[in-house]
Order: sequence, then structure tokens, then C-alpha cells
Amino acid sequence: MTVIVTDTDYRMTLPLIRDLADAGHTVVATYRNNCVGGMSKGVSAVYKCDSPYEICKKYDMPTLLCVGRETIEEVSSDREKYDGVCHVLVPEREILDRANDKSYVLSLAQSIGIPTPGEPTAYPCIAKFPCGEKLGLKASERYFVVKDETEHTSLKNKYPDLIFQQMIEGDGVGVCMIMKGGKCLDYISHRRIRECPISGGPSSCCVTHFDEKLIAYSEKLLAALSFEGIAMVEWKGGVLMEINPRVWGSYALTRISKSKFSQNWALASAGKNTLESHPLPDRKMTFFTSEIKLIIAYIKKKNFKKVLEIIKDALNPRVKDGIIDLHDLKGTFSYIKSIRSNQ
Repeated sequence: MTVIVTDTDYRMTLPLIRDLADAGHTVVATYRNNCVGGMSKGVSAVYKCDSPYEICKKYDMPTLLCVGRETIEEVSSDREKYDGVCHVLVPEREILDRANDKSYVLSLAQSIGIPTPGEPTAYPCIAKFPCGEKLGLKASERYFVVKDETEHTSLKNKYPDLIFQQMIEGDGVGVCMIMKGGKCLDYISHRRIRECPISGGPSSCCVTHFDEKLIAYSEKLLAALSFEGIAMVEWKGGVLMEINPRVWGSYALTRISKSKFSQNWALASAGKNTLESHPLPDRKMTFFTSEIKLIIAYIKKKNFKKVLEIIKDALNPRVKDGIIDLHDLKGTFSYIKSIRSNQ
């Protein structure tokens, strides 16, 4: 099967491509600016483009896996056009927009009995943009920790659409699913151990973690939304945070845990039967470059306990890096090169 992976500017396309190639698929990559995943040895052809439509027409009904937000929005906005040139599994544009809207998602969750953050009754509390990614904000820029009433009022006046919530403590958990026809065809779940930057952001270290209640809640929420495709439902302390309706930063854990998630995403998109998938439990993964940044940050804060924790994981042969793969040196070096060019 020919599979087109879009937006290979992102590092998380590397494990996706590697798994597809290992499964025997012919992988075609597209990128917008900086080809990272497309440099993997598992790729048979690479194209620079903003839209994958013309690339799909070069092949005989390929399977299209949309990675970046802009690509997903384009394809979901014109499903009829894309259905004529490829197999693709994305939600309708209206449903995609609802999944991106935290206000809508929280209201829907409350209506079906899923726990959500309450209104703030004390400080500090949290303020979030309804859809920070659409504003071009990084993960750490999409929320504020509100320290007092003065700051609360100031933010509310400056950003009237902000969502104010009580601060939730506890483990961060991501439940990642392939949805089709109101059912989950495959899933993987993880618990965050460390984030980069320290103040909050993508996982720099996470581990497979299976909470049956959160998995059931996630499927219930996505089914109620009539969502089709892949998404990660984010939780903290057992309470819903948001839906990320696209490939997520810790996607590499699907490969590290030896799941069949990437293969099943392609198979489900093509209308074929999916495979049984059993991700390994307690499989820990790190991102070396993010961990280095954390070490520097924790040294500055004189938190040497955290520094030793990171070093211990780095020396543990059972803890795997999500991107660096000695069996795919081309892909690994393209990732390292992209980091250096962004500094």
C-alpha cells in the first residue's frame, strides 16, 4: 500500500514513517519548509508542497495520513475532492473545529458525565485560550497561571474569550485513539513524567500507562463528538483538559511500545481491517534534546534531585529515545540538523 505522510517537517513523523516502512508499505513524504521525517531511509519519494492534493494524483488512490494542523483543516474542508484521489480518515471541518474549541469540548463532556475542571474559587487558577494553536502560540504560551484577582481582571479585559478554571493537580495522561464509525479501533495511553519547559509544554519523558476509566471516557467523548481520525484526549488528575485532534508530540511512544498504531491508522484510513495491537506496559521514552534543556534549567534552579533523575533515565538501557534511531541514521541526522538550524 502506498502511504503519503504529510508535514514531515515535524519530528513525530519519523517514528510514523519507520513503522509504516517496517510493515512493508511504500512511504511518500511531503513537507512545507524543513524536511525532517522525509529524510528517513524508509521514504521512497519526497515532495515539497503546501497541499498534498497534486501529490495524491500522482499515485493510484494512495492512503493519506495528515499530520499538521493546516493540512488537516484543508482536507477536512474539502473531503469530496480528496475522496476522489486518496483514502483518508479525517473529521468533517465543523467537527474538527469543535474538537479544537476547549469551551465546546468541556461543555459536551459535562453533558455526558465526564469530569471537567470547575470554576476558579481560589488563586492561583488557570486561564486558557479556547484554541491557542490557531493563534500560532506554542504549548507553553496557550495558558496563564493567574496569581490574584488583579491579574484575573487584567487578563479578562485583555482577552475576553479566555477560559478560567480551577488549578488541577495530579498526573498528566494522554489517551490517543483511532476513531471510525463511533468506535475506537486502536489506542495507546501514556503518563507524563517530565515536560519541557519546566513551566509546562510537550513531554520530554513519558511512559505507557493504561487507566481503564480514562480510556472509556475518551472513547465516549470522541464518539459523542462524532469524531473520525486520530486524536489525543488530555487529562490531569483524572479531569478532562482538552482534545488534540492531530498527531501529538509524544507520538513516538507508539513505536517504542511496539504497538500497531501507525499501521492501524493507515489500514483504517484505507477501509481495511485493523490489526490487534498490544502496546507494552511501563515502556518509558525520552527526548534527548529536551532532556538536556531540562538538565540546564534544573541546575539553574539548584534542583539536583531532578537532574539525577534525568541522568538515571539516560543511563538506563530500557529507556528509549523517541527519535534517535541508529537503524535510521539519515532520519536521525536530519532531526539533529533541524535542531541546530533552529537555534
